[in-house]
Amino acid sequence: MPPAKARPARAAKAPAAKDDRLDLAVYGATGFTGRLAAEAAERAGLDFILGGRDESRLRGVAAELGGEHPYQVARHDDPTELRALASRARVLASTAGPFAEVGELAVAAAVDAGTHYLDSTGEVDFMAQTFRRHHEQAKRKGIVVINACAHEYVFGDCAVSLALEAFPGTREMRVSYWIPNKAITRGTALTTLRMFSSPLFGAHQARPAKVRFPQPPGDTWVVSYPGGEAELLRRRRPDVSITTCMDVPHLVARSAPAMPALGMLMRLPGVGSAAQRFIESRPAGPPADVRARQEFVIFAEVDPGLGGGHGIAVRGTDPYGLTGELLARCARLLLRGENQAAGVLSPSEAFPPGPLLDSLADLGVSWERV
Repeated sequence: MPPAKARPARAAKAPAAKDDRLDLAVYGATGFTGRLAAEAAERAGLDFILGGRDESRLRGVAAELGGEHPYQVARHDDPTELRALASRARVLASTAGPFAEVGELAVAAAVDAGTHYLDSTGEVDFMAQTFRRHHEQAKRKGIVVINACAHEYVFGDCAVSLALEAFPGTREMRVSYWIPNKAITRGTALTTLRMFSSPLFGAHQARPAKVRFPQPPGDTWVVSYPGGEAELLRRRRPDVSITTCMDVPHLVARSAPAMPALGMLMRLPGVGSAAQRFIESRPAGPPADVRARQEFVIFAEVDPGLGGGHGIAVRGTDPYGLTGELLARCARLLLRGENQAAGVLSPSEAFPPGPLLDSLADLGVSWERV
C-alpha cells in the first residue's frame, strides 16, 4: 500500500463565531482557483463548505481534502440554492466565472443572507455592476463585498493607495504589471476573451509606453488596457486619473493602435465561439512548478507625464497561489472584524493597505517606495 499523502499542518483557528454558521463557503471549489482557495482556507484553519454545480466533482474535491469539509450543490442560475449556500457561512468566496455571465446571483445571495462576499474577478464591468447594485444594501447590513480579491487588483489597489499617501499632490497615476511568464488558467483565458469582445475594450484606445520599473525588470514596454484600478479608485478619488498597463514585447506595443480590431474580430459570428472552444480544451491551469517561477512586479507610478519613475512597487511570485491565499486570509480578517468599513469596497478601503501587504511577507510578497 502506498504511504498516505502528507497533509499540511493547520494553523491556529480563527476566533470562534458568535453563531452556528461555518467560517467560509468556497463557491466554484471544483475549479482551478477555487481549489487553491480551499487549500489556503484549510491552512488558515477555517471551517468551510465547498460549493459548486457538480455534485460528483464536489465529492471528489472533498475527498482529496481529507473528507473533513462538507459540500453543497449550488448552480449559478438557481438563486434558492445559492441563498442556501450563502446562509451556511459568514463569508462567501466565489471563484466561479466568467463573472459577468454567472456571478451576479452569487453576490445577491450573499448580500441577501447578510454574508460577507469576496471574489476573484478581474472583469471591470462586473465590478461596476456590483457596486451599483449592492453597495447601499451591503452598507446597511454592515457586511463587506470585495470584488477582485485576487493577486492583481489587491496588490494594484493597495499600491495605488500607498502611493497617494506617499505623494499627496498626485493627480495622475499609472499601474503597470510585469509578469514575464504569463501562463494562465483556463478561466483567465475565457475572461480575457470576453474582455476583448466587450464594448469596454472596443472603446479603449490602447497606448504603448516605456515604463521605468525598479530592477528587475528596468525599462520595459507596456500597453494600456481597461483595468480595474480605475473602477476602484474613482469611488474614493475621482480627482486622480489612472491608467492600467501590462508588459508586452516591443513589437506588440507598436501594434497597440490596432488592438480594437482584434475585438471586432472576436465579435464576428463563429470566431469568438471557436476561440472559446479552443480555450475550453486546454488544461485548467499551470502546474505548481510553473506557478512557482511566475515572478511579478506591480508598479503604481505617480505623475508619469512629469517623468515618472516614482511610486510604490509590489513584488512576489505565484499569482494564482496568492489569489487563493488572499481569499482565505481576507476572509479571516472579516471573521475577526478587522474591516475598516462596510459596503462594496476596494481591498484598500476594506483593510489598511500597508498591513495587508505586510501580512503576506511569509508568502514572499514585499513592497517598497521607489
